[in-house]
Amino acid sequence: TFATYASRLLIQYDQAVSLWWNDEVNANSLLSEDARRNKLGRMFGCLSMSVQLAVNQFVNQQGSSTKQQYEKLAKLFLEKYGNSQDGKRQIGILFATLPGSDQPTSVLQQLATTTIGRSVLSSPPPSPPRMLTDDLSALLPSNYKCAQIKGTKIFTIYPLISQFEVGVDEEFGQTATATAFGPLSSTPLKREKPEYTPDIYALFGFCGATGCALTHTVVIPLDVVKTRAQTDPKLMTGGMLRGAASIVDKEGIDGLFLGAQATIAGYFWYGLSVYPSYTFFKRFLGLTLLPPEVAMVHVNDVALVAGALAAVIASLGLTPLEACRIRAVAEPDFYRPMGLLGTASTISVEDPSLGWKTLYAGFFPLLTRQVIFGSVKFLAFEQACESIFKLWPALQDATWTTLAVSLVAGGISGTLSCVVSQPADSVLTYVAQNSSDN
Repeated sequence: TFATYASRLLIQYDQAVSLWWNDEVNANSLLSEDARRNKLGRMFGCLSMSVQLAVNQFVNQQGSSTKQQYEKLAKLFLEKYGNSQDGKRQIGILFATLPGSDQPTSVLQQLATTTIGRSVLSSPPPSPPRMLTDDLSALLPSNYKCAQIKGTKIFTIYPLISQFEVGVDEEFGQTATATAFGPLSSTPLKREKPEYTPDIYALFGFCGATGCALTHTVVIPLDVVKTRAQTDPKLMTGGMLRGAASIVDKEGIDGLFLGAQATIAGYFWYGLSVYPSYTFFKRFLGLTLLPPEVAMVHVNDVALVAGALAAVIASLGLTPLEACRIRAVAEPDFYRPMGLLGTASTISVEDPSLGWKTLYAGFFPLLTRQVIFGSVKFLAFEQACESIFKLWPALQDATWTTLAVSLVAGGISGTLSCVVSQPADSVLTYVAQNSSDN
């Protein structure tokens, strides 16, 4: 009973489960009424068994009693789905379906809105509302509440309903248990784990390289103004627009495109390396290295670590190109005529004892910047997308609205990651400009 009502609650309140269920409903919409009912019944039963297995795994962890684990589970449900009064009411109803010895007492005492006498329990409870039979995603209406039985620490659903569980040989075409809130199958949901072949990673790299090179090309003038502000603060005392105007007055419009070769090459490499790497590390950590239950709980940590590891790989190729870009912007009269290869060659011979390693003088500041930037960017992007889709689920129905959400989330994550990585960016510019001074 707990698993089947939890499945209904997840369909209503969990974004991912809701999307999956709606897809199933739409995919079977053209079937006859009986065929559609059987198909959806099988899928709901399998979902309920998946929930049952997950709950069993959660509450049977060593070191805590079953009751304590249900207390933790109830708090997790409240944190994620208890943002509204009706959400709290439904969570109270859900955990009131548990046996009295397992009920999360402290949580239910906060959620219970009424008390009932023991005499009420003497009457046979009626069957669940018809609406639950007709719609497997429906929840109990607003007149049903979590109630505490007077003189006890036990809770129940009020008005009372029959919470039967009957084993049947064939229900919706498979062995199942019929419960008050729907079928519980003998088998959980199954799906093939998506395999990312090399051509998929190559596509990530191509799209990332194209996107990063294009966007960084567009903002090269802003990058030039920013670097000048870091290398010559007195020149930029009038603000960004005055600084840009000053560069144009002294060096012409070309002055706003200094270091373009290094910028395009550097961020072509960045996009080529960071997006396939992030995808690989996220899948490796979440699907291979960590158990599924750990990965699900620590999904944000997985995203942060994957972003950091991807940033390390990207920094290996980006560091020398950033050094060339900063030199070209800071000292254009000397480095601009040399071009990208000439600038790299000149930097590499500045310190004979280091040779080409001079190009990596700014590696650790850049690595710090990129790890902060990459980790925050990927995490903030995913959280922003999830939050927007949670507020407006209909935005997922069309490709153009999904892309619009990605654009907005990218703006939010990019702004946040730039702010937190700015100190390391200033250190990188200083080191790259003065690497010849060791």
